[in-house]
Amino acid sequence: MTCEALTAQPRSMGGYTLVEVLVVIVILAVISAGLSTVFITGQKEYGVREATIRMQQQARQAMNEMERELKNTGYGLMDMGDLTVKVYKSSGAIPSWQVVEASDGGTEPDSIKVLYSGAESDVGYDYIVSVDHPTSSALMLVSAVGSVPPSRTLNDDFIKGDLFLVYDPSDPGKPATRFQATNVTAPDKIHHNPGGYNPSGGTLDVAYGVGSKVLNLRLMQAKSVSYSVDARQNLIKTVEDLSLIDPPANQRTKIVASGVEDLQIRYQFKDGTWKNAGDPGFVAKDLRAIQVSIIVRTEKPDPRYPGQSLQLTGSYGNGGVKNSAGYRRMAMSTIIYVRNLGFRD
Repeated sequence: MTCEALTAQPRSMGGYTLVEVLVVIVILAVISAGLSTVFITGQKEYGVREATIRMQQQARQAMNEMERELKNTGYGLMDMGDLTVKVYKSSGAIPSWQVVEASDGGTEPDSIKVLYSGAESDVGYDYIVSVDHPTSSALMLVSAVGSVPPSRTLNDDFIKGDLFLVYDPSDPGKPATRFQATNVTAPDKIHHNPGGYNPSGGTLDVAYGVGSKVLNLRLMQAKSVSYSVDARQNLIKTVEDLSLIDPPANQRTKIVASGVEDLQIRYQFKDGTWKNAGDPGFVAKDLRAIQVSIIVRTEKPDPRYPGQSLQLTGSYGNGGVKNSAGYRRMAMSTIIYVRNLGFRD
């Protein structure tokens, strides 16, 4: 009878027990859950950072755009009387233009419109009234002063249908007047008969003496630029070509920035006081600086975020509280000095 010795087999040959397998599964599950949590948290934090960065970019874009345009306020019009323009259609007077048109939205966003010349350089000469132009006349006599090229004549610069401004630079209290040339005869005669964009009688309500300036709105590339906030929290820029027919046919509108909840604008005058639009003593010709303040929020709400409350008030304006839940917000403010109007001093 042969006897064989019994020996224990190594565990590697015998496999894993059920308990060991379960332990490994639990460990892997814990590790996977941890990695998933880290990944999801990282994605959420990344999303928050991206949303915040986009908000900051929108705010900077809005401020840079407004600062660049508002600095141009009054360019080419610094000596234009009281900085207002009497405007007519054949049916009668329509609301006058102002170099700065400010609107106070109360607790809602404000708006602003400014006028300036878009021409990049001075042509080197001006046209002036050469014979006193009374309110009874529909014929304006003009002459050129300055470095006029010998090859140019009045007919090169003025054509039938052009729109003009006439104003007295020596009288800071007198308004300018817009009129339309119904005929231009060489060498120095501009007719503004009834019809088109002239008063019904063809004559202007304001008399202009010798030396009053005559500007062609087409040549000076006159434009108005306005900023406002629409119901979708978009900052809207509207540009009007003032040498063309009246709005809306000559308007171009674009979205400058999104997520703009509030736009508050305050104005500093030459006596150093700050005012809101519509305050007593708000006189555009005395304006020297504009303070623009905005509140911008993220594009979409974050359900995990309780929200942030901001308000532009006191020295920043009279805006309402912005506190809808889930949105991150930021405020920016800058002061823009309108140097073209400062030259009037």
